[in-house]
Amino acid sequence: MARYLGAVGHTTGKLTPPSKAAGLKALPHWLSGLRAYRSVSFRAMARATGYSHTTLAAMASGFQPVTVRGLLAFLQGCRVGTIAEKIEWLDLLERTSTSPRRRLDAARERARLTALSAGPDRGATGPGNTAAVNQSVHAQWAKPPRSAWPRQRAVQVDRHLLITDLRALHRFYGRPFLPLLARHAGIASKALRGYLDGDMILSSGHMNRLAAALVRIGSTPPALEQLPHVLPPMADWHTRRDRLGSAGR
Repeated sequence: MARYLGAVGHTTGKLTPPSKAAGLKALPHWLSGLRAYRSVSFRAMARATGYSHTTLAAMASGFQPVTVRGLLAFLQGCRVGTIAEKIEWLDLLERTSTSPRRRLDAARERARLTALSAGPDRGATGPGNTAAVNQSVHAQWAKPPRSAWPRQRAVQVDRHLLITDLRALHRFYGRPFLPLLARHAGIASKALRGYLDGDMILSSGHMNRLAAALVRIGSTPPALEQLPHVLPPMADWHTRRDRLGSAGR
């Protein structure tokens, strides 16, 4: 309990783990400390989240791997409501999970929340005015933001999730990802970099190619050495289409 109070900080009051927390048991340890700090029972958390109290207890004790959805439910049960606090917990999950899928899911959700928190009115509301920030987010997104799952459906209908997925994969794989994706999709690396940085807008055709590339990658990211086989270089689509059209005539 005392250690967790030190992590929260008396001056900020933020319900977050320490920034240097590491190790396989770090996340369940600090989740258990969060529940103790909040003085809430697992049954009360279950009533608030819809998760069973046994599942929540298993996550806090380390007997069950913590997923992104499970983590967000746990935080909800402990009344951790601000986007900034959730982002720090997702960062801990991404850094300490042994599952590539869970690390990628955490990166995607963290990127989504970061984008939501950076609404157009954030500068006017101020970083400490959580209610105003949330109001700005809801005004920007008429419908409640969908979860990033399942990938195959999401990337075809939601451009926000598409760029969020690409940024998360770029963070996950590092430098080799961008040139491989550019060669596969037939998009100039400079244009693709500008798109990921938010400086350029791609055509609908290019967006469709990127969505198709994400479907090829699938919901579980392959190992880095397998990525060139998953995303092989593509011939120019227009040239190939013209060639097929000429053959038909």
